[in-house]
Amino acid sequence: MLNDAYDNLVERLYAGAGDPREWTAALPDLCAYVGGEVGQLVVANRDRLITSERHFYALTPNRDVQNIRRIIEEYGARDPRRAVILGNVGRVLSDDEIEPDGFERSGIVADYLDRLDVRRHLVCSFRLPGDSIATLSVMRSRLAGSFETPGRERMTRAARHLARSFGIGDLLVERAACLGALDLVAAPLLIVTATGRLVFGNVTGQSLIAAGHLKLLGGRLACVRPSDQQRLDAAIRMATGVAAGGPVQPPQPATWLLEASAFSGRFVVLPLPEQHALRAASGPGRLAAVIALGSAPAPVERLRQLYGLTPSEAKLAIALTDGETLKSAAERFGISPNTVRDQLKSLFRKMNVDRQSGLVLAVRLSSSLPLSSQP
Repeated sequence: MLNDAYDNLVERLYAGAGDPREWTAALPDLCAYVGGEVGQLVVANRDRLITSERHFYALTPNRDVQNIRRIIEEYGARDPRRAVILGNVGRVLSDDEIEPDGFERSGIVADYLDRLDVRRHLVCSFRLPGDSIATLSVMRSRLAGSFETPGRERMTRAARHLARSFGIGDLLVERAACLGALDLVAAPLLIVTATGRLVFGNVTGQSLIAAGHLKLLGGRLACVRPSDQQRLDAAIRMATGVAAGGPVQPPQPATWLLEASAFSGRFVVLPLPEQHALRAASGPGRLAAVIALGSAPAPVERLRQLYGLTPSEAKLAIALTDGETLKSAAERFGISPNTVRDQLKSLFRKMNVDRQSGLVLAVRLSSSLPLSSQP
């Protein structure tokens, strides 16, 4: 029974990470688990003042919030226990550890603790970003007696999960700000893990899924046709540095052509940096951005003007971008394999790339480059 109560409590604490105010509903369960009667959670600055939208006060519903808040406002700044609590951040303390000599005769006991029947305490505080402090208190009546070791141990476990949940909540806020900026990108954009699990899609990216050009299977980005899926998976592996059946490779930009759809779009798949706010809130492993560049192929004339290519070189660049091999391109254009290899070397030099994936990426991006950028 106790293990079930603990499991349910932990689940509720982490479920509230998106909005810490949801923890108000978890306070009664926390109190019951620790052995208390009244629970209180204060998120405020070091002076116990609520000055931010992330600050709040929560109390179990078996006590009048206004009564307790009035007492806190009256005694909070001069409460002699406060300095001890803030000087022992991260520790669970009982009332006998935080009360100075003579505290039993103080007005706070008569006006607050005894009157509201919350004389016995366990309390733990932990730091939050900025100057914020979270203080969790579990209280019960004088008649119930002081909290013993089992209650302290349970409070320690619960407070540890609560602190972690706060940390997750802060990361989610940071992640939301990051993703909000990505929603301003006009091109369809989908962020995925190395296994293709969708982490984020901006408005236009989600529209590709809603329209059926792409789909989600078990949370993973998927295609209608197996051949499209194989190319997508290969591009994601290249961009995240995960080689199929082989060692991890340095992440490289990749491209992908979606054929079995009315969208028939060309995509570039780009590796994201290892360290950034989005990754911190999205779990371990590299992420990749799948960006739709549109269905129009890069015109031969545009590539010629941008990079000074010959017509044959421009046609080869487009063929390679469309997924053809050097051998199939040679057969298609009726030229020898040696000629194709010579043209590829020339493309590398003129487009300032050193591998075929870089060439393909340059072709994909060429539609967005102004002709004035001609080298």
